[in-house]
Amino acid sequence: MAGARRDSLAGVSALELPPTPESVPEARAFVRETLRATSVDVDTAMLLVSEVTTNAVLHARTSVTVQVQVTGDVVRVEVTDRSPAVPRIHSYGPTSATGRGLRLVDQLARSWGVRDDPDGGKVVWFEVGAPSESTWAELDGGWLVEGATYEQ
Repeated sequence: MAGARRDSLAGVSALELPPTPESVPEARAFVRETLRATSVDVDTAMLLVSEVTTNAVLHARTSVTVQVQVTGDVVRVEVTDRSPAVPRIHSYGPTSATGRGLRLVDQLARSWGVRDDPDGGKVVWFEVGAPSESTWAELDGGWLVEGATYEQ
């Protein structure tokens, strides 16, 4: 990950990515590596950074910065892009192939939000704590999350 940088004084790790589909698995791997020695829910953080980074790549079409900060048993992930358009939760039908990313963030994150970036654009952030058995339940080779099944 050539774009990775670590600010050890502030305990923040950041990765700058281009607006390409390949940035999504890079963001996911960056979060996994950054959180591997922590007690936070790495799987949920990886899922949510995938959703938010995908939104940035598809809709903002600008460079993306993923920032990770761990404080105790909570991780805060921020995804910054240069688009001022504020994302919103949509209500698509059950057969729609899109529109579930922010709903997952809303259901699985401890908290989340959007703020203006002082350099232009926006920051979509979320916080994840320790793993919780009540959030994820294994179901026949996939995962059940609030009634939606995701294949492993």
